[in-house]
Amino acid sequence: MRLTNTMRTAFVRAAMQDVPQVDYTEQIRTVAIDYAVAKLPPKIRAIWNDKDLRGHVGTSQIFVGGAYIAIPGDGMTEEERHTAFGSLIAMRKAQQTELDNLATKLTGVANSCATRKALADALPEFAKYLPPEETPINRSMPALANVVADFMKAGWPKGHKPNPAAAQPRKGARK
Repeated sequence: MRLTNTMRTAFVRAAMQDVPQVDYTEQIRTVAIDYAVAKLPPKIRAIWNDKDLRGHVGTSQIFVGGAYIAIPGDGMTEEERHTAFGSLIAMRKAQQTELDNLATKLTGVANSCATRKALADALPEFAKYLPPEETPINRSMPALANVVADFMKAGWPKGHKPNPAAAQPRKGARK
């Protein structure tokens, strides 16, 4: 079976989903909220800590690590962000670079193979991510003539008045 670009992309995507990843975005969110809560005045922090009243505390949106995070208070300066979770952002970037490199290498191998079999032979460990082999099409099906006429003689379509002229074989059709 010849591989299409869509099959190659699906193959790489499926293989990459099995590569373990750390969710740094969630870790950054937790650190950012904890840092912002620690900066709140004690009375406001008490309101924030009461889950029923939390919605009454104003929040700010910050964009960090590829996601928007709502934190209580007036936000954070760049210096505060770097202090609070700069190392997590660096680890997230390093992980993403490594994942991109793996995907590029796998895409290169997939693009060098024209068939499913060639790719399975090149990377037998990754064969489970390949699309299943297609069953060959049976091209020796018998040709049926006058199918419509036979159906109409049998009363097709249901509830439709038979048209004797339409039930006649078409000109040039085999009998």
